[in-house]
Amino acid sequence: MDFINECFNEHDGALVEQLKDAGFSSYRAWRFLPEAASGILDSTRGSGVDQITEKLMTGAPSQFLSSVNVAVIARKLGMSSDQVTKGLAVITPVLAQALSQKSNSMFGSMNSASMTFLVPGLYRQFG
Repeated sequence: MDFINECFNEHDGALVEQLKDAGFSSYRAWRFLPEAASGILDSTRGSGVDQITEKLMTGAPSQFLSSVNVAVIARKLGMSSDQVTKGLAVITPVLAQALSQKSNSMFGSMNSASMTFLVPGLYRQFG
């Protein structure tokens, strides 16, 4: 699930800004992100980037968020469950967009590699 950590790391600035716009202090937003990433990782074990992206992009973010153990994150951060839920809801669109781009990128790379290795003669013949 490195792609979730990558998304958090690559988009941490945007995620913090979203949280600050929702009323989080800068300090609290920066503390929130690692715990949110950990909670999301725990809830998505065994799922691929496509499955996670599909849940986030098909109008099922509330279903996705309901699988995250909000109480554990809240306890670790000394926040209420409502605050954690609000934070997760705020960062979900940014994560959905980032994961969608990563999924498309992975799929495109895989298709290019497959075409190169599976039908190398085709490129020579028609290229």
